[in-house]
Amino acid sequence: MLLCNLLLGFGLDAFVAIGTNSEGCHAWVLTRRQAGGKHKVDFWESLTGTKMDSDDPRVHRFYRTIGSVFNNKAFMGNIQADDRVVNTNWDFDDEYMWKQMSASMINSLSSSNGIGFIMPSASLNIPKEEQMLEGILRDKIGAIRRNDHNLGT
Repeated sequence: MLLCNLLLGFGLDAFVAIGTNSEGCHAWVLTRRQAGGKHKVDFWESLTGTKMDSDDPRVHRFYRTIGSVFNNKAFMGNIQADDRVVNTNWDFDDEYMWKQMSASMINSLSSSNGIGFIMPSASLNIPKEEQMLEGILRDKIGAIRRNDHNLGT
């Protein structure tokens, strides 16, 4: 989602894509642009930093199916008969290909008052929590190192 927000900030038509790859469920970012009267799509892999054009013949090896896309303004479900990425129509305005959540419904969602967001609680003692987390990490790393040492690695 951070990558999608970054690309939106640069003025690109960016969406988080939810689908599958060869290993199962997967999420990536896609950007759309107009080229020759047709929507051209690029896939951005946040894990590797790679960008791939949807017309690239290798796409099917990295991205299998697409179920939905979303950004800060829209959520759309893929209702195409074939959900394979290589056969997908990327015209999100085509109601026979993509089912859009109502914009008024999205806009009517109320703030969660911090629930689900990373916001410190007023009762949270941050220095104490930092020390506790650091201690847990130190103990876990130490246990891994001791185990590796005992295994002779």
